[in-house]
Order: sequence, then C-alpha cells, then structure tokens
Amino acid sequence: MAKMGGASGPIEFEVLGERQFKVGLGRMTKALGDMRPFWEKGLKPAFFQVEKAQFASQGAAGRNGAWQGLSPKYAAWKARKFPGRGILVRSGALSGALLGGSGFVFQSHPQWVAIGASSGYGTYHQKGGGSLPRRRPIDVSAEQEKHVFGAIFGLVARDMNMMWSAGRDMRQ
Repeated sequence: MAKMGGASGPIEFEVLGERQFKVGLGRMTKALGDMRPFWEKGLKPAFFQVEKAQFASQGAAGRNGAWQGLSPKYAAWKARKFPGRGILVRSGALSGALLGGSGFVFQSHPQWVAIGASSGYGTYHQKGGGSLPRRRPIDVSAEQEKHVFGAIFGLVARDMNMMWSAGRDMRQ
C-alpha cells in the first residue's frame, strides 16, 4: 500500500514506510487545506500510469530495476499452470488491483491518501523475505517522479494561482 501526504510541510510518497520521494511545497499544502481533489485528479491517474509501466516492464520501469527472474522450478510449474503470465502475474489479481480493478484501495483524506491493493501478498513482494526475492510492484523511478507525478503538482500550482487571483492570502 502506498501513502502520500502533505499536512503543512512537504508532500511525501512512501510504500510500506519506505520513502519513494519527497517534494517540498512549503505553505502551499497548508493554504490548500483539503488535498482530496489533487489525490483524485492527479495521484490516481499518475499511480495507474506508473503501475501499468511497472507490470509491462516486469519492474524495469521502477527505480530499482527489473524484477529478479523466477526460480527454474517455479518457472516450469508456472509455465504449465499459467502459460504466458509474467512475473508477479499469476491470476492477475495483484496487477488488476493496482490498475484499478477488484481489490483496488483508494482511501482519500484531506491531508493524505492510501492507494494500493487490498491483498496482503502484494506486501510480501514489495518487501521480500525468506526465499521470496524483493520484487517491488510499486516502485517510482526518478523519471516518473519528475514527469508523471509532476502532474499532481501542476494541478496544485494551477489551483494556487486561481486562489491568489481571487485574493486569498496564503499567510492565513
């Protein structure tokens, strides 16, 4: 599950407590107050774009690179039982949820949002452990941070300009 929030300081994007990126908007987030419109109009489509690239590239689109290959034994079993399915795609439940289908979670609050999949097994892949290698289904590259998530901050800046034009004082 990913969480993005701002409160009155910087906006941070983290996955299971691990920071993906942090952007300082200073008093802008405090002046805006309720960030839910930005989560809905900006974050949700940006998240889907990142996840689509992540699954299409089998992790290569993310900051940490391509997902480790399957063990030979598991790869042979998966090829028999689930032919043509990529890494982290067996039934399609995890990728489907992270692309907005069944199991998608979007909990929007004024100062933060939680976004991800309701299934617990996404967490195991995100963190890895034991014999399971770490294959991050949610992993934002520096390029995605700059260009894809930049759309959110464009929306924030646009609305701030509208507020300033209307005479609202940010120092309140």
